[in-house]
Amino acid sequence: MAEGVVELQNGCACCSLADELLTSVERLTEGGRELDAIELSGVADPVAVRDNWDKIG
Repeated sequence: MAEGVVELQNGCACCSLADELLTSVERLTEGGRELDAIELSGVADPVAVRDNWDKIG
């Protein structure tokens, strides 16, 4: 896997893996590194992911 890429497995980024997604993003963006994209599966609810994202500000 490429540097700076994190793959979440066995769950959904909008519900069961929401905390893991946010933790991974925080870790990837430490030190001012910019986040380029988050790719979701076709079954993930992007609104739920955005709502979780908004919770951490």
